[in-house]
Amino acid sequence: MNEFHIPPVRIDSPPLTAMALSQQTDWGPRERNMPEAWRRSTGEGVLVIILDTGVPNHEDLPEPVFTYNFTNDRAGTDRNSHQTHCAGIIAAISNDIGVVGWAYDASLAHIKVLGDNGSGSSAWIERGIRTATKEWMQRKQDYTGCVLSMSLGGGFDQGQENALREACEAGIIPVAAAGNSGFHGGDSTVDHPGASVHTIGVAAYRADGRIATFSSGGPEVDIAMPGEKILSTVPGDKYQLMSGTSMATPAAAGLVACILSSRPEDQSLRDLKTMRQLLAKHCEDRGPQGKDNRFGFGVPQADYLVRDPEYWMF
Repeated sequence: MNEFHIPPVRIDSPPLTAMALSQQTDWGPRERNMPEAWRRSTGEGVLVIILDTGVPNHEDLPEPVFTYNFTNDRAGTDRNSHQTHCAGIIAAISNDIGVVGWAYDASLAHIKVLGDNGSGSSAWIERGIRTATKEWMQRKQDYTGCVLSMSLGGGFDQGQENALREACEAGIIPVAAAGNSGFHGGDSTVDHPGASVHTIGVAAYRADGRIATFSSGGPEVDIAMPGEKILSTVPGDKYQLMSGTSMATPAAAGLVACILSSRPEDQSLRDLKTMRQLLAKHCEDRGPQGKDNRFGFGVPQADYLVRDPEYWMF
Protein backbone atom coordinates (compact mmCIF):
# COMPACT_ATOMS: atom_id res chain seq x y z
CA MET A 1 0.00 0.00 0.00
CA ASN A 2 1.51 3.30 -1.10
CA GLU A 3 2.00 6.20 1.28
CA PHE A 4 0.87 9.61 0.10
CA HIS A 5 1.81 12.94 1.58
CA ILE A 6 1.64 16.69 1.26
CA PRO A 7 4.28 17.85 -1.21
CA PRO A 8 6.71 19.55 1.20
CA VAL A 9 5.52 23.14 1.33
CA ARG A 10 7.63 26.11 2.33
CA ILE A 11 6.37 28.36 5.11
CA ASP A 12 7.20 31.96 4.17
CA SER A 13 5.81 33.89 7.14
CA PRO A 14 4.54 33.40 10.68
CA PRO A 15 0.74 33.29 11.09
CA LEU A 16 -0.60 36.81 10.56
CA THR A 17 -3.48 38.41 12.42
CA ALA A 18 -3.28 41.95 11.04
CA MET A 19 -4.69 40.67 7.76
CA ALA A 20 -8.12 40.74 9.38
CA LEU A 21 -8.12 44.55 9.14
CA SER A 22 -8.97 44.63 5.44
CA GLN A 23 -9.42 42.18 2.57
CA GLN A 24 -6.56 41.63 0.14
CA THR A 25 -6.47 40.11 -3.32
CA ASP A 26 -3.24 38.10 -3.46
CA TRP A 27 -0.72 38.49 -6.29
CA GLY A 28 -1.87 35.34 -8.11
CA PRO A 29 -5.48 36.37 -8.83
CA ARG A 30 -4.29 39.88 -9.68
CA GLU A 31 -1.58 38.64 -12.06
CA ARG A 32 -4.08 36.36 -13.81
CA ASN A 33 -6.64 39.19 -14.10
CA MET A 34 -9.24 37.49 -11.94
CA PRO A 35 -10.90 40.82 -11.00
CA GLU A 36 -11.95 41.06 -14.66
CA ALA A 37 -13.05 37.41 -14.70
CA TRP A 38 -15.11 37.98 -11.54
CA ARG A 39 -17.31 40.40 -13.48
CA ARG A 40 -18.69 37.29 -15.22
CA SER A 41 -18.10 34.44 -12.80
CA THR A 42 -17.24 33.96 -9.14
CA GLY A 43 -17.70 30.20 -8.92
CA GLU A 44 -21.28 30.39 -7.75
CA GLY A 45 -23.15 27.11 -8.08
CA VAL A 46 -20.01 24.94 -8.29
CA LEU A 47 -19.03 22.37 -5.67
CA VAL A 48 -15.30 22.04 -4.93
CA ILE A 49 -14.34 18.97 -2.89
CA ILE A 50 -10.92 19.12 -1.19
CA LEU A 51 -9.03 15.95 -0.24
CA ASP A 52 -6.36 16.89 2.29
CA THR A 53 -5.53 17.16 6.01
CA GLY A 54 -8.93 17.89 7.52
CA VAL A 55 -11.90 20.18 7.92
CA PRO A 56 -11.00 23.88 8.28
CA ASN A 57 -12.45 26.11 10.98
CA HIS A 58 -11.99 29.71 9.89
CA GLU A 59 -14.20 32.79 9.88
CA ASP A 60 -13.17 33.67 6.31
CA LEU A 61 -14.32 30.33 4.83
CA PRO A 62 -17.82 29.12 3.89
CA GLU A 63 -19.59 26.42 5.87
CA PRO A 64 -18.89 23.01 4.30
CA VAL A 65 -21.53 21.16 2.29
CA PHE A 66 -20.30 17.87 3.80
CA THR A 67 -17.23 16.47 5.59
CA TYR A 68 -15.61 13.04 6.04
CA ASN A 69 -12.60 11.66 7.87
CA PHE A 70 -10.95 8.49 6.51
CA THR A 71 -7.74 8.67 8.56
CA ASN A 72 -6.79 7.15 11.91
CA ASP A 73 -6.99 10.57 13.58
CA ARG A 74 -10.04 10.82 15.80
CA ALA A 75 -10.51 14.49 15.02
CA GLY A 76 -11.58 15.29 11.48
CA THR A 77 -10.52 18.92 11.85
CA ASP A 78 -7.45 20.35 10.17
CA ARG A 79 -4.71 20.44 12.78
CA ASN A 80 -1.98 20.61 10.16
CA SER A 81 -3.09 23.90 8.45
CA HIS A 82 -2.55 22.59 4.90
CA GLN A 83 -6.21 22.04 3.99
CA THR A 84 -7.22 25.35 5.56
CA HIS A 85 -4.65 27.15 3.41
CA CYS A 86 -5.84 25.36 0.26
CA ALA A 87 -9.48 26.11 1.08
CA GLY A 88 -8.80 29.84 1.38
CA ILE A 89 -7.05 29.93 -1.98
CA ILE A 90 -10.15 28.42 -3.56
CA ALA A 91 -12.99 30.15 -1.79
CA ALA A 92 -12.07 32.60 0.96
CA ILE A 93 -15.19 34.75 1.24
CA SER A 94 -15.39 38.15 -0.42
CA ASN A 95 -15.98 40.34 2.63
CA ASP A 96 -14.05 43.02 4.48
CA ILE A 97 -11.40 40.81 6.13
CA GLY A 98 -8.42 38.68 5.18
CA VAL A 99 -8.10 37.44 1.61
CA VAL A 100 -10.42 36.54 -1.25
CA GLY A 101 -10.46 33.19 -3.03
CA TRP A 102 -10.21 32.51 -6.75
CA ALA A 103 -13.82 31.27 -6.73
CA TYR A 104 -15.14 33.09 -3.69
CA ASP A 105 -18.77 32.12 -4.25
CA ALA A 106 -18.09 28.40 -4.78
CA SER A 107 -19.33 25.80 -2.29
CA LEU A 108 -16.73 23.72 -0.44
CA ALA A 109 -16.73 20.17 0.92
CA HIS A 110 -13.86 18.57 2.86
CA ILE A 111 -12.57 15.00 3.05
CA LYS A 112 -9.70 14.22 5.41
CA VAL A 113 -7.46 11.64 3.70
CA LEU A 114 -4.14 12.72 5.24
CA GLY A 115 -3.35 12.59 8.93
CA ASP A 116 -2.29 15.49 11.10
CA ASN A 117 1.32 14.69 10.15
CA GLY A 118 0.49 15.26 6.46
CA SER A 119 0.71 11.65 5.31
CA GLY A 120 -1.82 8.95 4.53
CA SER A 121 -2.41 5.69 2.72
CA SER A 122 -3.48 5.16 -0.87
CA ALA A 123 -6.55 3.37 0.50
CA TRP A 124 -7.66 6.50 2.37
CA ILE A 125 -7.29 8.58 -0.77
CA GLU A 126 -9.10 6.04 -2.96
CA ARG A 127 -11.94 5.98 -0.44
CA GLY A 128 -12.02 9.77 -0.43
CA ILE A 129 -12.27 9.94 -4.22
CA ARG A 130 -15.03 7.35 -4.33
CA THR A 131 -16.95 9.15 -1.58
CA ALA A 132 -16.61 12.45 -3.43
CA THR A 133 -18.07 10.79 -6.52
CA LYS A 134 -20.94 9.28 -4.53
CA GLU A 135 -21.77 12.63 -2.93
CA TRP A 136 -21.62 14.40 -6.29
CA MET A 137 -23.97 11.89 -7.89
CA GLN A 138 -26.48 12.52 -5.10
CA ARG A 139 -26.18 16.32 -5.32
CA LYS A 140 -25.38 17.13 -8.95
CA GLN A 141 -28.87 18.43 -9.71
CA ASP A 142 -28.11 21.25 -7.25
CA TYR A 143 -24.83 22.39 -8.84
CA THR A 144 -23.41 23.59 -12.14
CA GLY A 145 -20.29 21.45 -11.80
CA CYS A 146 -17.85 19.76 -9.45
CA VAL A 147 -14.08 20.06 -9.00
CA LEU A 148 -11.85 17.73 -6.97
CA SER A 149 -8.77 19.47 -5.51
CA MET A 150 -5.87 17.25 -4.40
CA SER A 151 -2.68 18.87 -3.10
CA LEU A 152 -1.02 15.57 -2.29
CA GLY A 153 1.24 13.04 -3.96
CA GLY A 154 2.83 9.60 -3.99
CA GLY A 155 3.37 6.63 -6.26
CA PHE A 156 1.03 5.08 -8.79
CA ASP A 157 -1.88 3.14 -7.31
CA GLN A 158 -4.32 1.23 -9.52
CA GLY A 159 -7.26 1.50 -7.13
CA GLN A 160 -6.82 5.25 -6.95
CA GLU A 161 -6.52 5.42 -10.74
CA ASN A 162 -9.77 3.50 -11.14
CA ALA A 163 -11.49 5.81 -8.67
CA LEU A 164 -10.29 8.87 -10.58
CA ARG A 165 -11.54 7.44 -13.87
CA GLU A 166 -14.96 6.86 -12.31
CA ALA A 167 -14.97 10.41 -10.92
CA CYS A 168 -14.32 11.76 -14.42
CA GLU A 169 -17.06 9.56 -15.85
CA ALA A 170 -19.43 11.10 -13.26
CA GLY A 171 -18.60 14.60 -14.52
CA ILE A 172 -16.08 15.68 -11.88
CA ILE A 173 -12.97 17.64 -12.93
CA PRO A 174 -10.01 16.38 -10.80
CA VAL A 175 -7.09 18.78 -10.27
CA ALA A 176 -3.86 17.61 -8.63
CA ALA A 177 -0.40 18.88 -7.66
CA ALA A 178 2.63 18.02 -9.78
CA GLY A 179 4.78 17.82 -6.65
CA ASN A 180 7.74 19.70 -5.21
CA SER A 181 10.68 17.54 -6.32
CA GLY A 182 12.07 20.00 -8.87
CA PHE A 183 13.10 19.01 -12.38
CA HIS A 184 16.46 19.03 -14.16
CA GLY A 185 15.59 17.08 -17.28
CA GLY A 186 15.52 13.32 -17.59
CA ASP A 187 12.72 11.26 -16.08
CA SER A 188 9.48 12.82 -14.92
CA THR A 189 9.29 13.84 -11.26
CA VAL A 190 5.51 14.41 -11.26
CA ASP A 191 3.69 12.71 -8.39
CA HIS A 192 0.47 10.74 -8.65
CA PRO A 193 -2.36 11.61 -8.87
CA GLY A 194 -0.99 14.69 -10.67
CA ALA A 195 0.60 12.37 -13.22
CA SER A 196 -2.69 10.61 -13.97
CA VAL A 197 -4.46 11.03 -17.30
CA HIS A 198 -7.57 11.53 -15.17
CA THR A 199 -6.37 14.78 -13.56
CA ILE A 200 -5.23 18.25 -14.56
CA GLY A 201 -1.61 18.24 -13.37
CA VAL A 202 -0.56 21.61 -11.91
CA ALA A 203 2.94 23.09 -11.63
CA ALA A 204 3.82 26.28 -9.73
CA TYR A 205 5.34 29.56 -10.89
CA ARG A 206 6.66 32.63 -9.09
CA ALA A 207 5.55 36.25 -9.05
CA ASP A 208 8.33 37.12 -11.52
CA GLY A 209 6.75 34.73 -14.03
CA ARG A 210 9.40 32.02 -13.80
CA ILE A 211 8.69 28.43 -12.87
CA ALA A 212 9.34 27.72 -9.18
CA THR A 213 12.57 25.79 -8.70
CA PHE A 214 10.79 23.29 -6.44
CA SER A 215 8.04 22.53 -8.98
CA SER A 216 8.14 18.97 -10.36
CA GLY A 217 8.28 18.51 -14.10
CA GLY A 218 7.43 16.06 -16.84
CA PRO A 219 5.07 15.52 -19.76
CA GLU A 220 2.17 15.05 -17.33
CA VAL A 221 2.16 18.75 -16.36
CA ASP A 222 -0.85 20.45 -17.96
CA ILE A 223 -0.71 24.02 -16.64
CA ALA A 224 1.20 26.23 -14.21
CA MET A 225 -0.45 28.44 -11.60
CA PRO A 226 0.80 30.89 -8.94
CA GLY A 227 2.46 28.88 -6.17
CA GLU A 228 5.12 30.91 -4.38
CA LYS A 229 4.51 33.09 -1.30
CA ILE A 230 0.75 32.66 -1.48
CA LEU A 231 -1.28 34.33 1.26
CA SER A 232 -4.23 32.33 2.58
CA THR A 233 -6.13 31.15 5.61
CA VAL A 234 -4.70 29.02 8.44
CA PRO A 235 -6.27 27.77 11.70
CA GLY A 236 -7.00 30.27 14.44
CA ASP A 237 -8.61 32.76 12.04
CA LYS A 238 -5.12 33.71 10.87
CA TYR A 239 -3.34 34.04 7.51
CA GLN A 240 0.03 32.84 6.30
CA LEU A 241 2.35 32.85 3.28
CA MET A 242 3.20 29.40 1.89
CA SER A 243 4.86 28.09 -1.28
CA GLY A 244 4.36 24.86 -3.21
CA THR A 245 2.42 23.16 -5.96
CA SER A 246 -0.01 22.59 -3.08
CA MET A 247 -0.89 26.27 -3.42
CA ALA A 248 -0.97 26.26 -7.25
CA THR A 249 -3.45 23.38 -7.29
CA PRO A 250 -6.33 25.07 -5.40
CA ALA A 251 -5.75 28.16 -7.57
CA ALA A 252 -6.38 25.93 -10.59
CA ALA A 253 -9.39 24.37 -8.89
CA GLY A 254 -10.84 27.84 -8.24
CA LEU A 255 -10.28 28.91 -11.83
CA VAL A 256 -11.95 25.74 -13.14
CA ALA A 257 -14.89 26.43 -10.80
CA CYS A 258 -15.26 29.91 -12.32
CA ILE A 259 -15.20 28.43 -15.82
CA LEU A 260 -17.92 25.93 -14.93
CA SER A 261 -19.97 28.65 -13.24
CA SER A 262 -19.73 30.90 -16.29
CA ARG A 263 -21.49 28.30 -18.47
CA PRO A 264 -24.21 26.73 -16.31
CA GLU A 265 -25.98 25.12 -19.27
CA ASP A 266 -22.89 23.65 -20.95
CA GLN A 267 -22.67 20.03 -19.82
CA SER A 268 -19.69 19.39 -22.13
CA LEU A 269 -17.41 21.20 -19.69
CA ARG A 270 -17.98 18.46 -17.14
CA ASP A 271 -15.75 16.37 -19.40
CA LEU A 272 -12.08 16.46 -18.38
CA LYS A 273 -10.83 16.28 -21.97
CA THR A 274 -12.95 19.29 -22.97
CA MET A 275 -11.83 21.28 -19.93
CA ARG A 276 -8.18 20.48 -20.63
CA GLN A 277 -8.59 21.61 -24.25
CA LEU A 278 -10.19 24.88 -23.17
CA LEU A 279 -7.42 25.57 -20.65
CA ALA A 280 -4.77 24.79 -23.29
CA LYS A 281 -6.45 27.09 -25.80
CA HIS A 282 -6.23 30.09 -23.48
CA CYS A 283 -2.77 29.61 -21.98
CA GLU A 284 0.03 32.14 -22.15
CA ASP A 285 2.95 30.10 -23.45
CA ARG A 286 6.05 30.27 -21.24
CA GLY A 287 9.27 28.32 -21.29
CA PRO A 288 10.10 26.44 -24.52
CA GLN A 289 7.59 27.00 -27.30
CA GLY A 290 4.57 24.74 -27.11
CA LYS A 291 3.76 22.26 -24.35
CA ASP A 292 6.81 21.65 -22.17
CA ASN A 293 7.76 19.73 -19.03
CA ARG A 294 7.72 22.70 -16.64
CA PHE A 295 4.78 24.92 -17.61
CA GLY A 296 2.76 22.33 -19.56
CA PHE A 297 0.54 24.24 -21.97
CA GLY A 298 1.40 27.43 -20.09
CA VAL A 299 -0.29 29.86 -17.70
CA PRO A 300 -4.10 30.11 -18.07
CA GLN A 301 -5.55 33.50 -19.03
CA ALA A 302 -8.44 33.72 -16.60
CA ASP A 303 -10.51 36.48 -18.16
CA TYR A 304 -10.46 34.80 -21.60
CA LEU A 305 -11.42 31.44 -20.12
CA VAL A 306 -14.70 32.75 -18.72
CA ARG A 307 -15.73 34.46 -21.96
CA ASP A 308 -14.57 32.19 -24.79
CA PRO A 309 -17.04 32.99 -27.64
CA GLU A 310 -17.11 29.32 -28.67
CA TYR A 311 -18.74 28.53 -25.34
CA TRP A 312 -20.38 31.77 -24.25
CA MET A 313 -22.71 34.05 -26.19
CA PHE A 314 -23.11 37.63 -24.94
